[in-house]
This record gives sequence, C-alpha cells and structure tokens, in this order.
Amino acid sequence: MNRISVISILSAIALPLLGAGSASTAPKALPTNEEPEINIRVGTFNLWRSDIGKEEYSWEKRRDRLARAIVDCRMDVFAAEEVDTTMFSQLPALVGSKGGNYKWRTFSPYDSEGKGSIKAQAIVYKADVFEILDFHHFWCSETPDEISTGWDEVKFKRGACCATMLHKPSGRRIFVMVSHFPLGKEARLHFAPMVVERAKKYNPENLPSFFVGDLNTRQERPESAILRGWWSDSYLTAIEKEGTKGTFNNHNVGTDMENAPRIDFVYFRGNGITPQRYVCDTRKYDGLYPSDHCPVYVDFTINEVPEDGTYCLKNENISVKIGKGGDLLSLRNERTGQEYAAGGYMWRLYYDATYEKEIQVIPTQQNPQVSAVGNRISVFYPQITADGKTLDMQVRLDITLEKDKVRYASTVCNNEPHTVIREFQYPLLRDARLPSDHKLYTSEAGGMLFDNPLKTINKVSSSPYKKPEQVFRQRNVKYGAKVFMNCFGLFGENQGLYFGSHDDTFQDTWHGLRVYRDETSGEYDILEFGFYKYPHCFCGESWECEANVIAPYSGTWHKASRIYRDWVDTWWDHRETPRWVREMKSWQRVIFKHQYGEYLFKYPDLNGKVDASGQSVGCNALFLFGWWAEGMDHGNPDYTPDESQGGDEALKKAIAEYQGNGNHLLLYYNGKLIDRESRFYRSGMGSKVCRHDNTGSEILERYKFTGQGTWLGEYDQRTFAVATMMDPRWNEVLFSLQDRAYGLGAHSVFFDQLGYIESESTNWDTSREFPVPDTYGIRKRAECLKLLRDRYAEKAPDFALGAEGTVDALCQYCDYTHGYPANDGPDRWINFFRFTFPEIVFTDRGLRDDEDVPRHVNNTILDGQRNDIEIWRCRGIIADTPVYQAYLAQANAIKEHFKDCLLLGRYNDTLGFSSSNAEVDARSFIAEDGKMAVVVANQRTGKPRTLSTKIDVPGCRFVEAMTTGSAKVDGTKATLGQFDLAVMLFEKR
Repeated sequence: MNRISVISILSAIALPLLGAGSASTAPKALPTNEEPEINIRVGTFNLWRSDIGKEEYSWEKRRDRLARAIVDCRMDVFAAEEVDTTMFSQLPALVGSKGGNYKWRTFSPYDSEGKGSIKAQAIVYKADVFEILDFHHFWCSETPDEISTGWDEVKFKRGACCATMLHKPSGRRIFVMVSHFPLGKEARLHFAPMVVERAKKYNPENLPSFFVGDLNTRQERPESAILRGWWSDSYLTAIEKEGTKGTFNNHNVGTDMENAPRIDFVYFRGNGITPQRYVCDTRKYDGLYPSDHCPVYVDFTINEVPEDGTYCLKNENISVKIGKGGDLLSLRNERTGQEYAAGGYMWRLYYDATYEKEIQVIPTQQNPQVSAVGNRISVFYPQITADGKTLDMQVRLDITLEKDKVRYASTVCNNEPHTVIREFQYPLLRDARLPSDHKLYTSEAGGMLFDNPLKTINKVSSSPYKKPEQVFRQRNVKYGAKVFMNCFGLFGENQGLYFGSHDDTFQDTWHGLRVYRDETSGEYDILEFGFYKYPHCFCGESWECEANVIAPYSGTWHKASRIYRDWVDTWWDHRETPRWVREMKSWQRVIFKHQYGEYLFKYPDLNGKVDASGQSVGCNALFLFGWWAEGMDHGNPDYTPDESQGGDEALKKAIAEYQGNGNHLLLYYNGKLIDRESRFYRSGMGSKVCRHDNTGSEILERYKFTGQGTWLGEYDQRTFAVATMMDPRWNEVLFSLQDRAYGLGAHSVFFDQLGYIESESTNWDTSREFPVPDTYGIRKRAECLKLLRDRYAEKAPDFALGAEGTVDALCQYCDYTHGYPANDGPDRWINFFRFTFPEIVFTDRGLRDDEDVPRHVNNTILDGQRNDIEIWRCRGIIADTPVYQAYLAQANAIKEHFKDCLLLGRYNDTLGFSSSNAEVDARSFIAEDGKMAVVVANQRTGKPRTLSTKIDVPGCRFVEAMTTGSAKVDGTKATLGQFDLAVMLFEKR
C-alpha cells in the first residue's frame, strides 16, 4: 500500500501571493494513473511567534526543537500558525537540513494582498507529495476580501487561506483550508459560517475537504457546532486516538495536558474519507516542548467512491455490503449462500432533552458519509436530525470483517446542549431473512429455544400497550437479569446466525428481539435483531463500543458456542472447583426458622431427620436457611445468633457433627438486602450504602412470605433497602459474614442474589443535569465476588463460595451456583450454556413436591445439573415427598456410579456419538480417562409411547448401563418408556 501522510501545521512562511481572495493558479492537467486508495497525514501546528519566548523558550534555543518536531511528525500537509518574518527566514531551511522536504505557502492578514510573513499562517506541504493548483485567502471581517478587522477582534487581523492541491502519486485532488481563528467571541461566531461558505465557494467539485488550524475555541462552543455542520471533527470520529485531549501546553512541561484546552482542530469532509488515527503529539525535545501548542495530526485514507455508492467486504465465510445511505444491504453466509439482510437501517438512537424523554433518531432521516479501508467500512453521520431539528450529535459506525464474524463498532458524540444520549441500538438486522428451520435461542434462565421466532416475539406482554405495541412487539431480554450470557442466536440444522456482545466492561446490554408492524399490510412480520446499549452521553462527551459481532456460520450451533467461549477465555478467571463440590449430586435447601417467626426445624434436627432424609436419596449436603434468631429474610445483615437454641456455639457444634459424618453444610446469607428494621440500617449505615432511584429516594424490595392467614402477605411484608455493590463499607459487612461462616465450620458460604443483576433496581446519580443510572452492575458484582473468593483461595481452598444465579461474568468467581430462575418449561434448552461452560457446577430449581418428578430429574441428569431439593419452598424435606424421594434415590445412585463422567467429567452435548432415534434425548459426558457416558431419556410429553434408540460411539465398546423406571438396555440399544432414563458407559477399544 502506498502510504501518504498529510499534516497541516498552521505555520506561516511567506511565499508570494497572487490576487487577494481569488484563484492564483490555473488548474493543471491531471495525470491518469489514479490509485484506488491514498493515505495522507493532515495536521496543524501553532509554531508560536519567535519574539515572545524567553530563556529556554527563546527563538534561538527552541528553533532546533521546532524543526525536529516538524520532521518527526512526518505530516504531508499541515497548517502553520504564528509564522513571522524571522521564523520564515530560518525555519524552512532548518527543517530541510534535517530531512524535511517541505514547501510553505503563506497568507499574512497584515498585508493588503495577503503576501509576506508578518504574523502569517501557512499551508505547509511535502514537495514530493503535493502541488498547489489554486490558492485563495480572505479576512475575518464584514469585508472579507480586503484587509480589515471585524466584530470584537480589533487587536489582531485574522483570516483564512485555502488551496486545491494535487496529490502527485495518485493524480487526485484535495481541498485544504487553514485558519488561525480570532480570540473575540463575536468574531468567532461570525467567522465560522463565513469559513463554511468560502469552503463551498472554493471547492465547487466537493473534493475531499480538510479544514485545520488553531481555532481558539472549544468543542462545546457554538462556532464549533457551525463548523461541524459542514465538516467532521476528526477527534470525535477517528478510529484510533493517541496522545492527550488537550493541545495547548502553554510552553510549560507541567501542564496537565489531559485537562488542557483542545483548541487545535483537524476537520474533514467527504465520502470515501476515513480518519484512521488522531494524534496529539506531546513529545518533548531536550525535556521541553518545541512550541506552546502541541502538533495535532490525523492519518486519513481516501478511497474512490464506487459508482453505486455501495461498499462490500468478503472472505470465504462471510460477505457484508453497506449502501450509500448506510443501510445493511447484505449479510451473507458465503459457504451456504444464505442471505440474512434485506437492506434495512442499522441503528437507532434515543436521547432526553429538558422538554421530552426518549426522543427517537432513525437513520432514514440522515445523510451519512461512507468510506472503506481494507477490511473495514466506516459510516459517519456529522450531524443528526430528529423531528426536523438538526442536532449537534455525531455517530460513527465501523463494520469490520473478521475471519468468522462481522464486528460492529460505534462511536457516539454529543455536543447538543441540555441533552443526554440515553440509548444506542446497534447493530440492527432489520427485516431479517430467516430460513424456516432457524430457531431463536436466548440464554434466559440458562437457555431457551423457540421453534418460531416470529410467533415468540409477537406475543403481547401481560400489560399490553405499556410499550408502543401498535409499532412493534418486543421480547425483553437483558444480559445479567436472569440471562446467563451476552449472546443469542438463530440456529438451524446446518447453519445459523450468532449475535454476541463481546463486551468485557460488562455494561448493561439488551438483546434486541423485536417484530415491527408492516404499515402496508398491517401485519407484525418485520423481524429485527440487535443489541441495545446505554451511553448516557452528556453534551461534550463521547462514548464508544466495539464489542458487538454477528456471525453467519456453517455447521451446528456448537460453532457459535465456540465463538463465544473464545471471547470468554480472554477474561475468564475460574479457579479449580473443590472436589467435594464437583462430587455433590444434590443438596437439601431447608429453612429452619421462617420470616414470620415459625420454627420449621431446629438445630438438633440437622443431625436427626434432616440428615436422615438426605441420606435416603444419597444427598450429603445441606443448604441451611433461616438459622439465625430473626428468621429467613428478616434482620439482614445482623443475623443475630439464636440464643434460644444455644447461639452460635450450638450451631457450630451441630455443623461439626453433621460434617463429621461425611456431609457438607452450605451456610446462607443474602448478599444485598438490608432489612430496614435491622440494627445495621437503624444505625444510619444502611441508608449510606443502599441504592437510590432517579429521584434520590431509596430503592426498596419486599418479599411476601406468609403464614396461614392473609395478613402478612397483604399488609405486613418485610421491607428491604438494597446495598450498592463495591461500596467498601458494604464489602466489610460481606467479609465479616464470610468469616463468621468459616468460623462456624461450614464448608461453604453462600450469598443470595449476587449471581445476577436486577432488571430495574440500579443505583442512580442525581447530581448531574439529568439523573444517570449505574449501568455496570454486573462488573461491580463480579468485583465483589472476586474479593470474596480470593480472601480464602489460599488460606482454605476447600472453603467454597456459592451464589444465586449463573450469569457467566459472575459465576466465574463461584465454586457453584444456585439456579435462578426456574427453567423447566417446553422451551427449556440449556445445552448451549452447558456446552460453553462445562466446568460450572449449578443446580436446577422449581421442583417442590411430587408433581412431574421423573421428567424434571431426568433433565438435570441430561444437562449435568445438581438437584436443588426445596420441598414446599424449603419448608419441608425430601422425606415429605415420597415420589420425589424414590426417584431421586435412583438418579443419585446412577450419578454416583458414573460420577467420573457425570460429575467429574466434561459435558459434551450430542458430540462424539450418534443416536438412531432423534425423538430420544441424548447427551454425552467424557471422563478424564476418555470413557464416555451417554445419557438417554424418553422425555416426550402427551400420550405415553415407548421409544428405542441405538447408540454408536466410534472407536469405543459398550461397557455397562444403569436405568430408571422400566427402561431396558440390550448392548447398545436402549428401550425407554415415558420418562425413563438410561446411562450407557463406553470405553475405547
């Protein structure tokens, strides 16, 4: 690739000027060897007058630094400001002596013809790269074509100059305008539209256009907004940024450049132009800056615009095509020929203003600039329009083709006063074209698979028209809120479409599942899929995200799983799970004292009927709830010792006896709820560490457990504040609870509600113009769980940490998790999660009596889950449900017999074997020694039917089998009645 760097340094060095404000050179014939792509570096550099600096910044001492800086920046064309006669007489030659081959074309606003180098500005360019074809200048005043001052800028004469330039290597032309803007506020505000109008006048062909200089303004000021109405600010849109935000160093090496003024700008305009890299070069020479401004430059790529305005990226797996209006014209699986796109727009934006909330911006009302470089297409919106109002907001989309997926990056900038960009929906696959076999997968509750995506999303919510369902229907899926993974998919038998938000900041992400109404037919049949993020971007702020990917893949859904896991492995931090946890088949989850004061069990029962009940089904773990004086969901986080039973000493003794018999006790705490009647809350600390809503009020939750009347649930339920994760004061509370569990001798500490986030109860900051929610709840809970895990990782590696919920970013710090929410309906499909995370130990949930036992228990064996025995919602024990007791005893005996595969092995889904009957559910588990257990079950509901299947494991021989119910195994053939199960073991021949 022929790389060309264009740098604009506004240093004026006098060259003869022709007529003021008029074309000075006739256009020359252009060479015909045009290249499809050129790369240039354009910049600006205020050189600082030679007569101002003192001591180390005197001209004699800094001129060498300045020349070195110009050469080192390697700009192709740049604007130079504050060029004076002394500087112009010395600096070009000095730059040349250091290897810089530059020409300088100056404009002095102090000369009636603009000639000379008195307080001049210049277009400086590499002689072997560019040639000036025409040149113009004008003044900052009401009479711009004659020497003059204007408005409130009376001390200095100001102006601008511009040129059409020939890029010699390619034969293509560009337009460059440079200026040193006035200091006067009124003058800047009047000069900005004049600069835009002159750019239009002197660049009638709309060549690639650059405006650069020391503009003596800030991004948020109105004159900047005027300039952004024509050009684009490369600082806001460049793909990469280096250096500091501030550009004015005030010739002081101690200047905080990150917070220094950004007053030097590089603007650009035109289709086919991509700002690759923005640099504020803060290099020092001999420990000092070369000027009071830092050079600023941008690497641009300029491509020819295709005749039809469309750009295409393609490899052997995928192709993607973007239209001139920024629409997604094509997203195609090149291996199968499947087209998924239909030409719809790719994004939506929502912002709040002081007069209205959630104002929608859609791309069909916008005019983007589109360009392509290598394997990336960029779509840039220099301003956006909503309801006829032009907004000083910018959107840049970068679509990059990778080997097996398309990455959709975005940058959003807000310069519109008194607004906040709340939501950005991107990428959107609008009016998706799906083959008939594509099913919708989401990781809700561990995983659900829906046969008909259109029908599933079309279901109206339980509160119809709370959302504008006359426009669209939506399925609410928010990562972290009962949604285990930040991906979803459309899976067919031999191909599919994977959507992943590979976002290791773990910010709030909605999975966009919508069906829009066709205005012509009136039918809700326009399928749309994508991701929704929440920038909360105020005026003067920007936000970027490069996490979202879409992958058309060939083969089974396991390929999509591997794409997600490859990303997960870049941040995954899961320790080796204690062996006793891996061998745990089930636990009994039992409340000893309930919220309203009723004792269901007491400490002596732990080693009496509770343990006996567990042993009857091969369960050697107790998940102990309500062991403290206040009772379950009461008194958090005091957890007062129950002195009526002998306090902590009696509990510790009971735990020691229980675990001495080969059992494991898991001690419960809630990780976030603060009872408003607790001592902790009433001390004043509770209100300090709890979450607050968008009005500043405390966020409250209620849990309506009742006795046998109606009073408690209807009127007298307990009220809890909700702790803010990663508040150091709350962390200390959790640490002390963990230490107490360890001191009581428990084998594990468990924190309820820390393995997921809530849909709504986030903490808000109300100190800004608009209230802002904390959208990083997952990350903060992950940080909290990591602290808890690491405290005992070396001291007591077998002391396990558990949490409720199995969100991937959170469960990485847990040794096991308690399944939440329950997932046992007809759409249950946790295969994807289980295959992606085979090392995670997690339980089922929801089986609380003798109803539908075999089918439910079979699911847990098929999917490698542990059983959460929660009889009557933890009010009873397994002995109270004889059907469940009998079947679980069989199931746990099978787990124990084949534990090397089923408990200690790796879940391998349907891989590594074949089953002759697709109606039979079948999964494989692989032990460390290579043996494979294949679990088969007849899970068909409805009228009972007997099913048979033959299992073939290539290279292996059948060893043995165990069954439930009436199932029979004859060699590699299994015959199963309804809800029968068999486990068949194979080993290598």
